[in-house]
Parts: sequence; C-alpha cells; structure tokens
Amino acid sequence: SVLTSAQTLTLAPRLLPPPPPGHLQIRILSTALCGSDLHYYRHFRNGSIVPKSPLILGHESCGVVTAICPPLPNPPTDDSDARHSTVFEVGDLVALEVGVPCGECVLCLPPSKGGLGQYNICPNLRFRSSGKEPLGGGLLEGTLQGGLNHLASWCHKLPPGFNPHLASLLEPLSVALHATSRLPTLASIKSPQAILVLGAGPVGLLISACLKRLHPSPENRPKIVIMDIIHSRLDSAVHELGWADSSILLTSQLLQLPPPDLAAYIHKRLSATLGPGPRIEAVFECTGAPSSLSLAFNLPSPGGRVLILTIPPSESTVPLGIATLREVDVLGVFRYNVGDYERAVEVVRGGKIRGLEKLVSHVFKGLEWLEEAMELVWKGVDENGKGVVKV
Repeated sequence: SVLTSAQTLTLAPRLLPPPPPGHLQIRILSTALCGSDLHYYRHFRNGSIVPKSPLILGHESCGVVTAICPPLPNPPTDDSDARHSTVFEVGDLVALEVGVPCGECVLCLPPSKGGLGQYNICPNLRFRSSGKEPLGGGLLEGTLQGGLNHLASWCHKLPPGFNPHLASLLEPLSVALHATSRLPTLASIKSPQAILVLGAGPVGLLISACLKRLHPSPENRPKIVIMDIIHSRLDSAVHELGWADSSILLTSQLLQLPPPDLAAYIHKRLSATLGPGPRIEAVFECTGAPSSLSLAFNLPSPGGRVLILTIPPSESTVPLGIATLREVDVLGVFRYNVGDYERAVEVVRGGKIRGLEKLVSHVFKGLEWLEEAMELVWKGVDENGKGVVKV
C-alpha cells in the first residue's frame, strides 16, 4: 500500500525479489499503526520531515521467515555483537527492528571498540517508513505490504506461540524502555515523589507501564501520574490497565490557561492527592503539541528533568529560562538503542507488564482496509463509542 500524497493510498501488486546476502525474506503477519504513520497519512509529513517521494508506511511489525540468503553475519566477537549469533530457519516468527544504521561510525561502534554505542542516532541510519533522507541516502520501504527482505542481524527471533499482535507492540515498548533508561536516577526516585506523563497514547501508556511495573523498588516507587485530553484513555490507564496511579484530565477550559497557570493548577491537584509540595522528578512529553511542550517545561521541580519523545513542529517556543533558573535537564529520546528490543522481548515473554494485549483495541485484516484503519485512528473513537488505542 503506497502513500502518494496526503490521504491518498494506492494498492499495487509488486514482485518481491529474492533476499540479498545476509537478508531474510519475511511474510508480514501484523503491523501496528504508529502516530508517525498517521501524520504522514494525514499531512504527507511528520513534524519537519517531508517525504520527497511516495512512501510505504508501517514499522511496528512481525512476520514469518520464508527464505534465507547466506552468508548471514559472522558469530559474535564480543557481547556487543550478540545479535549476530542468532540462527534462523524458514518458518521462524521474527520481530523486525526497522532502523538499520551504518554499523561503522563512532555512534554505531560500541565503547569496547572506541565508539559511543548510540546507533539510534547514526546519521546514516535508514528507517522503514520514514521520509527522512539519511546522509547515506536510500529510504527503506515500510512494512504495510505483503512481504519484504530485511537484514538478518536486525531481526529478533521469537519463541513459538508468541502472539503476533504482541510482537507488533515490541517496537513501541522498546521506545518506552529506552525513554525510561534515559532517566538515570530512576532507581532513587521513590514515593512520595512523582513522575508525570503527558499524553496517554500508546507510547505514553507504555512509559507509564514501564515506570510502574518495572521499577527496581516496586514497594517504594514514585507515583505515576498520566494526563490527556481524552477521559477514556485515562480511565483505562488507571483502572483497567493499572499502569498509572492517578490521572488529570486536561479539559479544553484548562488548556486555555497559560502554561505557568496550568502548571500551578496541576501542582495544586497533586498536593491534594500526594501530600503538600510533592516533588516532580521527571516529565515525559509524549504528545508533540506545542502547548504540551511548553507545559512540560513548567512542571518539574528544581533539578528535575523533561524528556521529549516526539518531533514537534520545526519551530517551537519553549520557556528555556525556567529550565535555566531551576537547572532542569532537557533530554531528547529518539526511538531505541542497544539492548532495548531484546529487553522488550523478555518483558513480553515473561509477562512482566500485565494487560499488554488490551493495548490493541481494533484489528483490521488486509491492506485493503488500511485507509479505514487510518481514519479510525484519526477519529479516536469507533462507531460504537469505543476509544481507539492501538490498531
């Protein structure tokens, strides 16, 4: 399914070539729609990224190996290359890690080889379904198609019986795990301190889940407070899923307040539930809305952190003076890095976050339903009034 312009999808038959050396040929079983897919579909852009050619969307995916082309990567030379030791067979269920870096620059190489070990920000990284032109050139097609060829070293073999829908959640779960790992003091953040999550979409919900369910001291962890403009998402986060301790609904009336005044209101609400003057250690911004970004800077306590997971518009106004006066650290979070996907597999396989399957609220079978699925995500509620979380 090819996106040729805003809200214009075309189904076209295509011949899938044999896999080149080191690649697996994969029949796609399941792809979950991401917010970036929706932005490209609605506007033919994602933040400041504007495609220069038609796109095949989709990157949260799993599939079945249908062909293998050796030679596959050599056995690992150290722990940093453990991903290259997997032995694949036709019929294996695999999750696709769809960002493929160059593997040779200082960002890609592990510290043991003189690098920084941050392949997620490699300037030559190619990412499936992204309209961003890497320095090395060459876009990768997304996964909303019948099959594709993908480097074996960027495929994760899943155990038999692994739910394909849950496998499609491994990518956003990896984002959430990477985001929480960017908070180096997480183990020391304890009750009655609080961590706020702005946005109860899939990534915001998963961050809340990771913060609450995977904290190293569950009996003394911080309070997780999630905020959104949609009541059903907040109700699900707190009561159905149990991934947040409390929530604050940001009504249209509240959103008309200047960010400092809205922050003061939120602090007052938190004092009423958590005790006077609760310390807000970190704020995760998961919406991309300029107003939410500005709010995020006003919320942390002095010495706290703001973590930004979205791609805001090319020009966004934020109150940097507040960050300076309070020594608030501002951290960007971009996708995932070394070990995050492997951790996600272990979290799902070990059942460490209960209720993950409930994140998939709607399922469509067949690419011919893609346009309807996109419109459903955009509306946020189906014809029966059920809220849309993940499609």
